[in-house]
Amino acid sequence: MLLLPFFAQADPETAGLKILEASTELAQNTADSWNEVWITVINPDNVLWAMICQIGIVIAALSIVYLALTQGVEIVQKQDWGGLPSMFVPPLVIAIFLGGNGGVLADVVSLTRNYAYDQINSVLEIQLMDVGFQEAINKVAASNAARQQIENLYYECTQKTGFELQDCYREKYPIAQQIVADAEEQAGVLNALREFTSNLSILSAGESVDLVLDPGQFLRDRIVPIIRTILWATQWSFVNLLEAAVFLTAVMSPIAFGASLIPIQGRPVIGWATGYISLFGVQLSYNILVGLIATIIVESGGELVSDLAFSLFIALFAPSLAIVLIGGSGISLYRAISSNVGSLKSLASDVISGAVKLSI
Repeated sequence: MLLLPFFAQADPETAGLKILEASTELAQNTADSWNEVWITVINPDNVLWAMICQIGIVIAALSIVYLALTQGVEIVQKQDWGGLPSMFVPPLVIAIFLGGNGGVLADVVSLTRNYAYDQINSVLEIQLMDVGFQEAINKVAASNAARQQIENLYYECTQKTGFELQDCYREKYPIAQQIVADAEEQAGVLNALREFTSNLSILSAGESVDLVLDPGQFLRDRIVPIIRTILWATQWSFVNLLEAAVFLTAVMSPIAFGASLIPIQGRPVIGWATGYISLFGVQLSYNILVGLIATIIVESGGELVSDLAFSLFIALFAPSLAIVLIGGSGISLYRAISSNVGSLKSLASDVISGAVKLSI
């Protein structure tokens, strides 16, 4: 899971405010909560998982009865005993996976998720142009968080004029410096934020009132934090929706396995496995896209200039692009596997039949 930090409009005058701590804790707590859900539900001792496994077993049992009345009768009539052993292989595999309340299947599904997430998270350690993906993301997030807090801090000054305006800026400047120090404590040197704060120092200079610049040159309208909050909520929703999709796909795996014995074109288990893997692919692509763009922003020094653009990218464009790319790949993968199922089944049947003949 890549849940970018969100920075609420907390009181910017709080001394020693830790800009990243609260949002980072939120992201970690969200990930921990999903992990707890997986451990609790994808478990043979869980009532929901056991119930779905029973549904899968019922579907498989009905499919076996149907196959026995159709293909079994045909084998007996033709006395094609070599094909008889191959009929028992799929039910045997299903029994192994779904037996004991799906203990084996639960282990396979959970291990697959853990391995995939290790690979997905390892992407954030990639170093590009001397900046790591995670480092770049932290720098962009910290810079924008600090700027938002500084803007909130100085907003009341925009309502003043003359010496009152200058005094207000002079009073707020030390607090702004502390906000920058806190941000850099979490994310390292933030050059763009330092430059932004240095401009504010001009407004805080104790010289002539005539030297006080237009605050609008540095501070933006209050609507910007609202837009940023909406974009963050969209990104949060996408990440958690994707987590929910992976989880529900995993929960439905017993039904997919049980339905795989139904004699229809295309095995449900293949469609399930393709969809399951594709969802991890979406998460991987999303991490790569966000990390890459964040790195480019940091290298170009545009952390503050592109803050809304970056928020828009991670909330809308990156999810859309990741889904489109992996969606097409998933469909191609499913078609490729499905087109070779018949060949694999024939090969397995030949191998089993040959083994039976040799044993006889």
